[in-house]
Amino acid sequence: MLAVSCSQVTDFFVVNNSTQPIDVVYRLKLSRHLTVDNTPGKIPKSQLRETWGSSILKLDTNQYRYDQATNRISVRLMPDEALWVTTVPGYSGHESKYEHFKIGFISITGGEGGVQFEGD
Repeated sequence: MLAVSCSQVTDFFVVNNSTQPIDVVYRLKLSRHLTVDNTPGKIPKSQLRETWGSSILKLDTNQYRYDQATNRISVRLMPDEALWVTTVPGYSGHESKYEHFKIGFISITGGEGGVQFEGD
């Protein structure tokens, strides 16, 4: 008898490819609150392909702001850094609806302007 299990997880990062710091603000969906499992983390962008969960350095509480009332997390990201925001098991691509995605809002602002995304 042969038993095989396959589990795919996808890490989601914001990568600063600019030469200036950027500010990232994102909101955990209301059913989620900040825990050890979803504390933001950073790695150098050069390590993105080598990273899978355990290599991500979780940030100390003085390296980000968390507003418990709104579930918003704010982080300053320096050039060539990658910010881990969440891991999603079984994610099959951006074209499919995925109800377990943990982020409900994200805003990225830098010296050249910004972008904002909101929704399910």
